[in-house]
Amino acid sequence: MPENQRLIRMVAVALGLLVSLALAALAENRMPELWGSMEPGRYGIGFRTIEEFDYSRTFGPKYDYDGELREGIRARPIQICLWYPANVKSDDSRMVYSEYNYPYPKDERFIDFLNNVQGRELQVLLGIIRSRGAVQDFLNIKMAAVKDAEWAEGSFPLIIYHPHTQTGVSENAPLCEYLASHGFIVATSPPVGTLTLNPEINLADLETMVRDREFVYARARDLPHVDTNRLGAMGTAFGGVTSLVMQTRNSNVDAVAGLQSLYVFNEFYEPVKDNPYLEKNKVLAPLMLVYNDGESPADLSLFDSFDYSQRYLLKLSRLTSRDFSQYGLISIAGADSAGPTAEERGWDYDTMARYLLNFFKAHLYKDEASFRYLSANPTAHGLNPEFVNMSISPAGDRPPTEEEFIRIIDKNGVDRAVEIFEKFRKSDPELTFFQEAVMNALGYQRLQSYDIDAAAKLFKMNTESYPNSANVWDSYAEACQARGDTALVISCLKKTLEILPNDTAITDQFRQLIRNHAEQVLRDYGELE
Repeated sequence: MPENQRLIRMVAVALGLLVSLALAALAENRMPELWGSMEPGRYGIGFRTIEEFDYSRTFGPKYDYDGELREGIRARPIQICLWYPANVKSDDSRMVYSEYNYPYPKDERFIDFLNNVQGRELQVLLGIIRSRGAVQDFLNIKMAAVKDAEWAEGSFPLIIYHPHTQTGVSENAPLCEYLASHGFIVATSPPVGTLTLNPEINLADLETMVRDREFVYARARDLPHVDTNRLGAMGTAFGGVTSLVMQTRNSNVDAVAGLQSLYVFNEFYEPVKDNPYLEKNKVLAPLMLVYNDGESPADLSLFDSFDYSQRYLLKLSRLTSRDFSQYGLISIAGADSAGPTAEERGWDYDTMARYLLNFFKAHLYKDEASFRYLSANPTAHGLNPEFVNMSISPAGDRPPTEEEFIRIIDKNGVDRAVEIFEKFRKSDPELTFFQEAVMNALGYQRLQSYDIDAAAKLFKMNTESYPNSANVWDSYAEACQARGDTALVISCLKKTLEILPNDTAITDQFRQLIRNHAEQVLRDYGELE
């Protein structure tokens, strides 16, 4: 018996309970049981796939072990899966779970690749289900989406979903369907390693998984119903890390949500802390973290350090790590009859979904009611504060980026730039938000256009940011000389000569040029023999 068939048969029984519940719900024109108490929005739900190869990367070697050129396409396969607002007709047939477990490709060159992805997810299901039964029952569970349904009219925000490492696109299918019904397009792709099917929690695969989702975004944004000015990112576990990194690399991302993100758990911290993009001055979009630390103590220090982002911290103390995906309910359904029900276990997947919906509505739709929902005490939503805790930290006043600072100089003038510079230097004397060479060049531009006062102010800011650079003191002296401020010229050039021997950032040739200039001017002023 083929391996996939054997796995399917073993998984079959797992969701027998869910089958009957879901079919009964559909008979009463309600949403599938996997939705819990989530209420659908105004739209029907469509689902479709797009298969493309990323030719900028390979997936597997060019030559085989014997040195023979391998046949076929070696480019990285990316299957883009989309949930979207749709016009669903009464006679349209809703998808079954197997169509998420194996989203059949329109491009047949993807079949072998997706067979492997399907087999992997079946093994994940086997690891969480305790009982056995007919796999066909499981695969026939009705979901809410209609495959290839007609798009609804309008333009909708796009959310890029980042799965965990060894699951599939169905990891949070009910959540993605739910968001689509409320007017969002959700796009994702299967998680795949750099050169092998299964990604690992390390820097190399982190980079690969981010690039995969960036590829998804690049393709999805060209769809006619995507509003390219409204973009969100969301991920579970390691996907919570990759979604955050995506925002630091793409300023188009307006909001990020992480579900049990691994960056708050120390055992997974290494590939996070070493990532050059995860700096607090790069995390600027509103950030929601949904988590529980019941199984492993959470370390929120990295999350708290993102103080230029408005941070939402939602703690759901009854959820286990598995419960932040649909696998939590599957594990409940697969338990023996003596096991706890979802209600008894306090399964809060639907609570999480409602908060995520309001988070994205607030920041992508600018919906005031959603802002109020987020800021209200959980008791206002009928939730027990013993199990549901929500806190909001407003974004701190962030310094401008170098690009923004240059724009301020050009648009608002040097005095406005100095005002902003002094404000942030007062609170953090070590802070600098421009490069020495860039500010020096701007200063000389002003000096050459005879805007001497502006040049002097720009050079002065440079000396305060880079006090150990002989060149910036020499440049400041030139502006002071043009302005006729003899005392400052002498002071700046003496400072230049004082720090010049220890300035290791310049060449010996340039060092001698600075020395010759400083000494010559000081001799002209009678300060040197």
